[in-house]
Amino acid sequence: FLFFFASRSHFGSSVLQAMFFECLYGLDNKPKYFSANCSCAVLLDHVAERAQREVKEALERRKVASQKAVSALLRTHAAQEHARKRLQDANRPGSSASTAEKASAEEQQEKEAQIQKISQLMDALQEEQRQHEEVKQQVDEHIQLLSSIAKVVLALEDSTVLPLEERPSRKAAEWIPLRSTVQVMGYPKPAPTEDDPDPPVASEPVSMLFTLAEVERSELVTELLGELSKTKGGATRTPR
Repeated sequence: FLFFFASRSHFGSSVLQAMFFECLYGLDNKPKYFSANCSCAVLLDHVAERAQREVKEALERRKVASQKAVSALLRTHAAQEHARKRLQDANRPGSSASTAEKASAEEQQEKEAQIQKISQLMDALQEEQRQHEEVKQQVDEHIQLLSSIAKVVLALEDSTVLPLEERPSRKAAEWIPLRSTVQVMGYPKPAPTEDDPDPPVASEPVSMLFTLAEVERSELVTELLGELSKTKGGATRTPR
């Protein structure tokens, strides 16, 4: 059987709606298009293989992006910590490298304001790092759940499972109307334990539409990275 999988960029949406049904899974919540002009068994096998592979790849890409972002944030944080220490040393009375005794009150206040701004920036960098670490943890949890799925099914948007498995040799179009939207769901199987080395598959399916926390960047970090991008130090630009 030949399956057609297309995106809106390749065909007009009206043509796709006339020929395919929409299938929802993954991170982007964008429909993927499949043809129901085949047996139920073949369609389920195809959707299961494609959905699990594509979702895992998308999750792994997102984790790599967060790992790179954390590394860049750590480098930027270390640079700001060094800059703050340099200012603190220069502003400390009695320091051999200090001119604090001779500096005017206005100059000292300006340095204190710079130190405070850097401290706020370091806090913002740490907060963004924390958010990326949260995303990485969510990705690991989603991948673990994905790897435990023993059976994939298609369901209506209200999570009602379509009985494709009950009629494996019948044409899938009998159950999936053209231009309809279904979601991919899976039945996970718990990990074996000493007490239960072969646990049964879960009785309720879980959605294979996954969400991840949004990483919010503060204005302070955005401003700093904008300044760095204009200098030779722009290589330290932090991805989101």
